[in-house]
Amino acid sequence: FLFCKLFLAMHEESDDWPDEFMCPITLLPMKDPVVLSDGHSYERSELVVWLHNKDTSPKTNETLEHKLFFTNHNLITSIARFRERAGDRSDSVLSRYRVFRRT
Repeated sequence: FLFCKLFLAMHEESDDWPDEFMCPITLLPMKDPVVLSDGHSYERSELVVWLHNKDTSPKTNETLEHKLFFTNHNLITSIARFRERAGDRSDSVLSRYRVFRRT
């Protein structure tokens, strides 16, 4: 029940976010985006888990040439600007999500 309420709250608040700020794995706004060798950006922590278990792109499901990824500094800056303009409404829900995931 708690998970359902939390998921709905996160989904409501993420509706206003541009698609390019959303992680293709979680469908939630990214906080620590990285670029994978497939050219797409993902949330770092989710990508690490994905790559631990698979050797395919989370977005295309094609086999990756390698599993290297790099911090997406431009996307971090864009997301930070968006959060400032939005009044940082999403942080409270995302921080609850992170706490929930750790337990």
